Amino acid sequence: MSESKFDLNNYPNLIAVPYKKTLDEKDSQRKDHQRICLEMILAYNASVCLANYYYYKTVEAGDDSKSKKDAKIGAELPKLNFDLGMMSIGKWNQVARDTASVLFDATSKGKDNEFLAGNIGTNYRNKGSLWNKNINELIRLRNKDAHGEV
Repeated sequence: MSESKFDLNNYPNLIAVPYKKTLDEKDSQRKDHQRICLEMILAYNASVCLANYYYYKTVEAGDDSKSKKDAKIGAELPKLNFDLGMMSIGKWNQVARDTASVLFDATSKGKDNEFLAGNIGTNYRNKGSLWNKNINELIRLRNKDAHGEV
């Protein structure tokens, strides 16, 4: 794939930089760059979702209707318990998936959400989505490789 077909300027550096390194087929660390790129995409999604969740859980109802509505959403959100030690690709995926699903449901199916969690939630909510299938397959392949099966 040539760089001209994919504008790296449209993506955060933590995704664009490792992705650009995956384009060099002669790089002996190409597979590592691919893994890092996948992990950065999942970590980015999880970070957006966690920031969103934290916002709703901590927003105080003010005089405006938005903060009142957001505080109500936050009060109704369930507590999330994640093991955030020694993060792995699978853990990043779980955090993004679970947090996005909770936020997606709590914010009128993502419509009342100013952040990206609405879009992320749509991808994760449908277990048969192309996103879920592709991510799960990439994680499966990465795990096979990590355990010497590839």
